[in-house]
Amino acid sequence: MKAAYQRWELNAAVMVLMVLAVPGQGRADWNAERQAFYKDIVVADPEPGRDYRVFVDNDIYSRAQESLADIRIVLNNNQEVPYALFVFPQNTTASEYESKIIANFVSDKANTVIIDINKPGQKNNRVLLDIDNRNFSRRVMIEGSNDARTWEALTRDAYIYDFSFGGNPAPGEVQLQRAVDERYTVNFSFATSSRNTAVSYPENRFRYLRITVCSALNEAPLVIEKVMVSSCREIAAEESEYPCSIQTVVADEKEKCSELILALPGQNIPVSSLNISSSSKNYYRTVFIQASQDRKKWMDVGRGDIFNYNRENFKDSNQVLRFPECRFPYLKLIIHNQDNPALNIDAVVAKGLNRSLAFPYERTGTLRIYYGNPNLKRPNYDYSRFIDAAYARNFPIVTLSEAQANPAYVLEEKEQAWTEKRPYLLWTVLGVITLVLLSFVAVMIRKMRE
Repeated sequence: MKAAYQRWELNAAVMVLMVLAVPGQGRADWNAERQAFYKDIVVADPEPGRDYRVFVDNDIYSRAQESLADIRIVLNNNQEVPYALFVFPQNTTASEYESKIIANFVSDKANTVIIDINKPGQKNNRVLLDIDNRNFSRRVMIEGSNDARTWEALTRDAYIYDFSFGGNPAPGEVQLQRAVDERYTVNFSFATSSRNTAVSYPENRFRYLRITVCSALNEAPLVIEKVMVSSCREIAAEESEYPCSIQTVVADEKEKCSELILALPGQNIPVSSLNISSSSKNYYRTVFIQASQDRKKWMDVGRGDIFNYNRENFKDSNQVLRFPECRFPYLKLIIHNQDNPALNIDAVVAKGLNRSLAFPYERTGTLRIYYGNPNLKRPNYDYSRFIDAAYARNFPIVTLSEAQANPAYVLEEKEQAWTEKRPYLLWTVLGVITLVLLSFVAVMIRKMRE
């Protein structure tokens, strides 16, 4: 009896797993009825056998799936062409050198340090100053030499700064706690700090560097503890700019802030920074950034500081706000003015990393990119596995035509799993199993009584 029970239990478990685990049947083939829109891929000087790249544009972002899984490239309207999707962020490589401070002079007008890189002939183009001071702004001059006697100017108008404002908000200052919906709550303290003590200059091979940090009248000299020298190489990110439409500007007198609502030129556009153009001068503002799909529920996505100073001893600005990439059609800027006049915001431009598709062009013909099906699954091509990103970045760039509605498109229902199509079957099987189990328990109880 025990063996029979174990066999029955195993068979029942297998039956339930078979019912629950039957996968939905996905289709990997392409046909013209499955995509709502298309664009022609324009190859100016086609060379069969070469690989090319094309950038995803605003229309594709807005009408394709957010993941871009429904994109297909098709040749002559009948042959699917494999592709690989790439994103190229900024790439920075740096070689750092330990340096030794061999002279340190302090006067009423400047700090001057001379450092020995101790690596003759090594390229360098950046120094990072280790400074303990807070709340300062200084002009910096850097000179180079191979004998520490004759000096050549590398830069005369660089600036370093530290703008620090307390740790906890004082009474009356702003501390934001915004519960934009039941899933997302963020605390932001108004306490802020912006700091930059790195200086870049033309690449050179000097062994000695003389760094002069200028001080204005009544400014205390800075204490330079250490200097790190490096050779930096930056490969710029592939990004696109998206001018934003300023929808509303509201002044909040109670919170001493200005709120701007911005609209991007499409849906699902990936953005990760904003460039703020303002005609105002000599200001510093903390800005909170929120995002929304409908201008009703807002989600905090980041914060940053913008400033613009044009004084005799300090001229520098930062008008870029950076935040984690998001894909919302609306952004809100909350600019905290404190007791200062509101800024004049002239324009806002969003920027985000491009998505590009690399593909082989094996023979001439009409190439099209199709998109606009919410149900299609991402294709799985061998091509995407062996194309190296560094290699693909050098592929020639081709362009796209205007979007066209696909007259052959037929909206298909989202494919359901086999069990979802037959919900009655699952409940029937579970009912049968329950009855069998109850019968088995009744038999066991009767046996025990006997």
